[in-house]
Amino acid sequence: LEPSMGAWAQAVDLSQFEALLETTRAQAMQHKDFAELDRLKLALQSAGVEVRMSKTGIELLAGPGFDRKRLDTLL
Repeated sequence: LEPSMGAWAQAVDLSQFEALLETTRAQAMQHKDFAELDRLKLALQSAGVEVRMSKTGIELLAGPGFDRKRLDTLL
């Protein structure tokens, strides 16, 4: 999280998208088909969300150009 972004970026709740991405990732790994996971990651990034994925979990951060309205179609 960039300090220049201010407190608003920390206040953005992206937990429902983290859960969606986690479920999608588990399904992708099970079926060896990552197309939907890639689509979701791209949609999040296009809305100004930084996607951090690791073996321990997923973290989403509102970044520069964050546009909440662009996320509404994902749920």
